[in-house]
Amino acid sequence: MNSQKEQNHTLEFFASNGVKFALAEKGNRFPTTKNWPNDPKSKEEAEEHASKGGNVSLLTGEHSNGIVALDIDNDAPTKIALLGEWAKTAKIIRSNKTDRAKLLYKVIGELPLNKGWKPAGEKDPHVELKSTGTKATVFGTYDGGFYSLVDEHFGIKEVT
Repeated sequence: MNSQKEQNHTLEFFASNGVKFALAEKGNRFPTTKNWPNDPKSKEEAEEHASKGGNVSLLTGEHSNGIVALDIDNDAPTKIALLGEWAKTAKIIRSNKTDRAKLLYKVIGELPLNKGWKPAGEKDPHVELKSTGTKATVFGTYDGGFYSLVDEHFGIKEVT
């Protein structure tokens, strides 16, 4: 379960990196407002929402100082190991889905477009690059698991 201390640490880490937030109801990954991509929330708004049990996502791309998420939806430990030095960045994991992870990067220069990669015949992408116009849940609960910030001692790796 996410604690108040973990909430404060997570939201402060992201705010100090220039992140803006989107808010969702407890247990939900989808933001509470239809115009969420153009309605960034502050750290203070995110803290208040999280303290009432709500979920918090970071707005990826232009609203968040160029921070994007590489969202790995299966076999994350193997894929992360293949990244070598590029894996040394802050990540978001979920307690009940250890085969998944979101790796965070700060893009210097032009932001890339959103992109998903899926094997032929698969319904859903195995990996997605989440940039402007998307979000990545960073705090709260979903499907019985808790989101946690890990490897923050690496910071958010800069890429060009």
